[in-house]
Amino acid sequence: NMWYSFDYGSVHYVSANTETDFDSAPEGSMGPVAPCGSFAPGGAYLEWLEADLKAANSNRQETPWIVAFGHRTWLMNAAEATDTAVGTAHAALFEKYGVDLYISGHKHAYHRFLPVGDNTATPIVCTGGAGCDEGHDKVTDQQGATDLWDYYVMGSDYEVATLDVTPSKLVWKAYNSRTGEIFDTFDIPVRTEAVVV
Repeated sequence: NMWYSFDYGSVHYVSANTETDFDSAPEGSMGPVAPCGSFAPGGAYLEWLEADLKAANSNRQETPWIVAFGHRTWLMNAAEATDTAVGTAHAALFEKYGVDLYISGHKHAYHRFLPVGDNTATPIVCTGGAGCDEGHDKVTDQQGATDLWDYYVMGSDYEVATLDVTPSKLVWKAYNSRTGEIFDTFDIPVRTEAVVV
């Protein structure tokens, strides 16, 4: 199945389909190499995703965290969305139902975006630089903030990351694969109740 969810401990994990089965999906009905998707009747994926997120959001007393993951991200720099079809399909639903973190790959570098100020969007991490045989994406290492995002981009080395789950917070740590040092870390505090929809 191209999309599914499961509970593990205190986290509800959602596997997002970022490739097919929504308007202007990157792989749509014909990928760059061979025919692919759609895998369900029109609209079925997004209907499933909304129902799953709604149920998870209403069950925060039992399972307080919602973490989504998928192949692609829709944000690769702090100024603009880079894959608008993926973002159009997912970002508003993730925000509406309070997804605590979205983890992706696809780009062969590390990109992290934490919302700031009045921005209520889902935090996004693209951790695609674990050691791809295609090499790194050519991105400049940078760290900073805009009026919407605190961001960190690292393309100069390979990385791995951990996500520690506690009753009060998620703790993300990104490690330089060569040196073992932590180069980026952040916490996400637990929501005390469901997001009001």
